[in-house]
Amino acid sequence: MGILNGSKAGATETLSPSIEKGIASKTVAAIAAGLASVGVGFSQVKAIRVANRPGWTGVARIEGLTSIKVLK
Repeated sequence: MGILNGSKAGATETLSPSIEKGIASKTVAAIAAGLASVGVGFSQVKAIRVANRPGWTGVARIEGLTSIKVLK
C-alpha cells in the first residue's frame, strides 16, 4: 500500500489529480501520455493547473517574433 496525494492508496483505489477549471481534456490527455512515456503513473500527479508565469509568455512571443522571416 502506498501513499499518494496524502491518502492511502490500495491496489484497487485510483486517485485523480485536481484539475483546474478551464483546462481542456486534450491537455490533460497530453500530460498523461507524456508522463506515461517516461514511466510515471498519472496517479502520482497531485494537480494540473495553469502556472502564472508571464515571463514564459513574453519569451515565447519574442522568440516567435525574432524567428519570423519577412518575405520580400
